[in-house]
Amino acid sequence: MAKMQDRQKQSPPADRLAGKTVGERLAVTGVRISVGNAVECTKIRMPTGEEVGVSYLAPTIAIGTTVKVSGVVANMTTCLGPVIAVETAEVVGQ
Repeated sequence: MAKMQDRQKQSPPADRLAGKTVGERLAVTGVRISVGNAVECTKIRMPTGEEVGVSYLAPTIAIGTTVKVSGVVANMTTCLGPVIAVETAEVVGQ
């Protein structure tokens, strides 16, 4: 239990997803900053500086690309904290 609490302290969910319920629809725009790994999902950084985890973002969207994603809030077994399960993604800048 203590290890799980420590992990949650190290990787808190983005404020944008705090208080959201699984299945709630959400759309955000930001810059892709990572490709994800076996522990954390891909992340995008919004203009506010908040980082949000996203799942199912196409790997063809390069790091540094600005993208608008929409989908539902989800808990993924391969991600720390809640993420946006991407249903649509639109590149809006490089």
